[in-house]
Amino acid sequence: MNEKVRKGVIPKKGWGKFNAQESVRAYVRHLREQLKDQLGCGESLTQARTELARSQKEKLDAEREILERRWIPVEDAAEVVGIALDHVQKQIESSELSQEAQSLLIDKLQSLKWT
Repeated sequence: MNEKVRKGVIPKKGWGKFNAQESVRAYVRHLREQLKDQLGCGESLTQARTELARSQKEKLDAEREILERRWIPVEDAAEVVGIALDHVQKQIESSELSQEAQSLLIDKLQSLKWT
């Protein structure tokens, strides 16, 4: 207690006299400041908890949407896109376009594939 008084954390009313309510408020304020310093970036504990809750909600929403088939995994999307691009490539190769035009288009298609 004396250390906190010396550091100015807890106010003193006189020799050995303290206002209990003011002392508790001052100490809580001190602890919040310490926590704020430990969290960094000036975030308060409430802000950190809010951000954590928001992140958890976003994750749960995404998982729910995947289960409801609103989204599909990236791997599945890449496979479907790859199949579609292969089909387009076969169409280009069987077209009457010049070899140069075919090569140019096929190179562009290859750059679109997700690996």
